[in-house]
Amino acid sequence: MQIKTPLTNTKILKLNEKTAEDGPSIMNIWQEHFQQLASPTLEENFDTEKLELVEIQNNIIESIEREKGQGIDLVNVKEVNKAIEKLKAGKAPDEDGILAEHYKHGMEEVDSVFNNIQNSPQRGFTEGVSSLCAAFLTSEAIEESGLGACIGDIQVPAPTFADDIALLANITADVQGILDIVQHHTSRDLVKINPTKSEAVLYNAKGSNISTLQFEDNDINITNETKHLGIKRNEQNRANISERIRTGRATASWSWVTCQKGILTHDRIQAMENIYSTKKHLRT
Repeated sequence: MQIKTPLTNTKILKLNEKTAEDGPSIMNIWQEHFQQLASPTLEENFDTEKLELVEIQNNIIESIEREKGQGIDLVNVKEVNKAIEKLKAGKAPDEDGILAEHYKHGMEEVDSVFNNIQNSPQRGFTEGVSSLCAAFLTSEAIEESGLGACIGDIQVPAPTFADDIALLANITADVQGILDIVQHHTSRDLVKINPTKSEAVLYNAKGSNISTLQFEDNDINITNETKHLGIKRNEQNRANISERIRTGRATASWSWVTCQKGILTHDRIQAMENIYSTKKHLRT
């Protein structure tokens, strides 16, 4: 996806070989772009077992319902209660440790516990699922593993912002364990992560070395500095604060300029510099 801004005020949006210059065409290209992003493509490293099982299950359910010759209606509370009454007692609990007797005789008592279990983020494969959703579920699995860094008794193994995950740990084994969890869940959710664009930095540990870290049989690049959320981090764990301040000032200045209607000329740039210098002099 590319946006070209020529000398005129017209903006051109390009997607592959398509070009749009007017509002409706640009909107259509954006729609196509996001549809492509949300449509998973099967790759060799993806674990399709989950997808195949879900498809088989859905096909069975659909065929059973269609054989009844009736329309498929949404499930209601009355139908759920009837199904619970037919559950057989004396059977093994489900994967959450809940027995049929819990459903039949103690639903009110275990309702809050049951909701806590069921309301934890979980889902099967969903066509068109976003990488953001997959990242959120993966981060929860990491926290449940007990691996990674802590601040006091608070786990902070994988700060997640949108679909960007940073892995934090005190030992290499934890990092590799977290990477394995990420690989497991993303491959089953058909989400592609490029290991060549991932980097590892060793903070505040002179003379220490990171053993090889791998993701999908690819080595993670060990570097002295990396960028996360636009902030550079180095081995001394120092952020590029001064550089970020300069960027912020420049952004604020150009934001003021772009609010002015017309063409940005050398005179306007010089006027901006004079105004900025005057304000700086008054502050000091």
